[in-house]
Amino acid sequence: MVATGVPAFVAEVRAQGAKPTSSQIVTGLEQGLREMPDLIAEVDIQWRGAVSKALHDAVAAEYPEFLRLETACLEKIMARGSIKTAAEFYLVKYKIAVLESEPELAEELRTLHALANAFETRA
Repeated sequence: MVATGVPAFVAEVRAQGAKPTSSQIVTGLEQGLREMPDLIAEVDIQWRGAVSKALHDAVAAEYPEFLRLETACLEKIMARGSIKTAAEFYLVKYKIAVLESEPELAEELRTLHALANAFETRA
């Protein structure tokens, strides 16, 4: 997924003397994707599911390897039964946002909500 302003932003940051590595930039952009549910939560409830699905579909089309890695990480979280890090928490929140528009996956959604709530309670 290519956001139109990202290349210019990265070039501007590098021109200011900051020298983030390519992997640091990718890590930041990926974390931004994981945090999208926080922004989507501000969308009117009637549109929230459609916006979440549109984001997921765009990522699936443009950056499928991101979703494969996230799926593997999510499977580990589910098998372990707990969230260990903030990055994992945002991954679970991202998955919750995607599943909210799929009522047939209500059981998985309940499990993910329980994991997120347990993590927030500990934090």
